[in-house]
Amino acid sequence: MHGEEYETGPGGIPTYPKRCAPEGLLTRRQLRTRGLRPNGHDPVAQIRYWRRGWRYAYLYDASKAAPVRPMTPGRWRSVAAMLAARMTCPQCGWLREEFIPPSVGHCTHCTCRAYGCKACDTGAARPEAPDQNPPDQPTRPPMMAA
Repeated sequence: MHGEEYETGPGGIPTYPKRCAPEGLLTRRQLRTRGLRPNGHDPVAQIRYWRRGWRYAYLYDASKAAPVRPMTPGRWRSVAAMLAARMTCPQCGWLREEFIPPSVGHCTHCTCRAYGCKACDTGAARPEAPDQNPPDQPTRPPMMAA
């Protein structure tokens, strides 16, 4: 049954069972491991597999795929700025070494209410500007210094 169409799934595209897709059709992850991207083309088929219910993975034609775009300095700066925004606490303004959980909305140090807590430095003076780090904190990573 290798390479034979299993059925026509949602959207009217051919559906194959797991590990039975024809040569030249790859998932996004398989394209990425080969340094390719779908290049804006729609999927040409899909595979159907069971994982706590039926799931589908789109398949793309490898002959239409293009090389992955390289990371430019501007894109690196953009990614660094996005990561810094996720690690800056909106309450205290400190750049932490952890991501601020959106469910809580502030860093773990702001959660602790004990005055003078040595683990949290809650009772310490706050920096004037939100982009400054306190002296006892490590400096920003070089990736985020820009």
